[in-house]
Amino acid sequence: MKRKQSLAEWVEESVAKESHLRSLRRVVEALTGPPPLRDPVSKEDLARLRRSLDAVESSSPEDIRAQGWTVAVHNDYHLKGKPHTFWLFTKGRSCVKGEGLTDEEALNEVRAKLLSRTRKRERR
Repeated sequence: MKRKQSLAEWVEESVAKESHLRSLRRVVEALTGPPPLRDPVSKEDLARLRRSLDAVESSSPEDIRAQGWTVAVHNDYHLKGKPHTFWLFTKGRSCVKGEGLTDEEALNEVRAKLLSRTRKRERR
């Protein structure tokens, strides 16, 4: 008999299998459904769920798109046998890129560059 999967385990599995946005939508539905449909969530599962959602959010470009940036290029590739990813965003005549071993690393590089640009503008 298969053990009932906890909500946090289900989220981790869903994130690994499906697109991030579909997974997030299902998580929200699972947490906000009517009480008979809502799974009881332990503190440990809730902590794992938060970590999973944080990872999904940081590996999704939606916050960058919300600032008006457009994905010009997204490429996953292997370099010396290790997976890498590349993101290039454009906005008007500006562009910003990020590279890393994961989407999270590459997108965080983009976020850092955008933050640096904003701070430089504020100092002027």
